[in-house]
Amino acid sequence: MTIEEFNNLNKQEKTTLIFDAVKVAERSDAFSKFELFSISSFFVETKTSKLYLHKRVVTTYNLQDLPFIYTGCLDSFWNK
Repeated sequence: MTIEEFNNLNKQEKTTLIFDAVKVAERSDAFSKFELFSISSFFVETKTSKLYLHKRVVTTYNLQDLPFIYTGCLDSFWNK
């Protein structure tokens, strides 16, 4: 599956794939919880509001576009 194919899925299909994906990292700030998942050859970041737990923003990344904050997590992910 490619990022484009994932982005064209409906919300339920995306949710199912994320649920079955490998979690790479988790972090939070004062307002949100972030989780990074690996699906095929790309990554999906979910952002959930701590106040409204059901609201979720999904962002997709290729390896070269992955935010710097996650780079330290990849070593442990690939060395499992």
